[in-house]
Amino acid sequence: LHSFPTRRSSDLWAIEKGWGINKRSILEKLALVHGEVSEISNALRDGESPRQILLKEDGIPEGVPIEIADTIMRLMVLCAEEGIDLEAAMRAKFAYNWTRLHRHGRTSF
Repeated sequence: LHSFPTRRSSDLWAIEKGWGINKRSILEKLALVHGEVSEISNALRDGESPRQILLKEDGIPEGVPIEIADTIMRLMVLCAEEGIDLEAAMRAKFAYNWTRLHRHGRTSF
């Protein structure tokens, strides 16, 4: 069992598995992220549980949580390839969000 990925380990994983540093444009990389989000939407539309991880007969995990993980991993690889410090961006965003009004001052979605 491997440890939970950090930015550095996700960089190494991507490179080792042939997904790392490539010549795709950032828009192409975002399209791949969108594809993963679409897989989540399709699974939910088809009635899959948002919490259940399934294992195929060949041991490959699938289900909504797995597609969410795929989405996050695609974003981590995109950030690594584009030199984006995702951890710093998330820390900055979380810190800012704590200063915002409840529901950003809105009463509905």
